[in-house]
Amino acid sequence: MSLTVEPYFRDSRGYVAVQHEGGSQSHKLAGSESCRADFYGSAAAISLGLSLLPSLRTTDLYAEGDDLARLEQEVQTLLQRAEFVSEQTRFGVDFIQEKSHNILAAIRRARELGPGGGVVIS
Repeated sequence: MSLTVEPYFRDSRGYVAVQHEGGSQSHKLAGSESCRADFYGSAAAISLGLSLLPSLRTTDLYAEGDDLARLEQEVQTLLQRAEFVSEQTRFGVDFIQEKSHNILAAIRRARELGPGGGVVIS
């Protein structure tokens, strides 16, 4: 199984509509299921002060509103410290950069949806 990252829209009734896109799906990959613990929830990620991404160890991540900006900051931190995270985990710098850019692209698409926009990593 793979982790995916996709934008969604939450309507006024609280219903979530994931915004599926056609074509190649590589842009929505956030890693394999093992990445929940071994990458996003790794000791290296936690040592960087991340808290949203490590929550993937136990649950899917829905980020909207203030959490969307917080998620963006956490992903930027991963990018800035990619070499450190790579040294501490089994994931290469290229992998970290690719998955981080996929999450940032989903955040941009979510913001284009307006105030109800968010990102789900599941």
